[in-house]
Amino acid sequence: MFDLTYCFHSSWYFPDILKAIDEMIRVTKPGKYTIIDIQNMNNEEICTVYKNEEFARGKNKGIKKIIRFFINIAKYVIKDGVINWHFIQYCSGTYPEDIYKHLYNCGLNDYNIFLSNENDSKSFIETRERSSFKDFGRLVFCIRKIK
Repeated sequence: MFDLTYCFHSSWYFPDILKAIDEMIRVTKPGKYTIIDIQNMNNEEICTVYKNEEFARGKNKGIKKIIRFFINIAKYVIKDGVINWHFIQYCSGTYPEDIYKHLYNCGLNDYNIFLSNENDSKSFIETRERSSFKDFGRLVFCIRKIK
């Protein structure tokens, strides 16, 4: 058991963020903390980034990945353009409302949220408010495990 479990700048690569949070809380000692950040899908900038990546994640993604693969090979052969392999990674933003609901259903109501924007990623605003926080691209949840 750990006094602190945390995950920064990687939760958006988890296919099931709620399962990851559950596991982090499971291995945390009672009375101690789990900290995790998310990319807020309510934020217009974050949402736009993920909509632009729909090409590789949408319908016919197998065909689209094959097309992207051959485009990358062509860029490599002619040595022109930036090769982009990000389409093979799973990446997902999270709606904070999903986290609120999940924590509530698990009986975890003792948590704070720290708000941050990419423009000023070194300073945070702390709150206990539960909102969509549309103006903030990154949210950090600090969850206290009760039992």
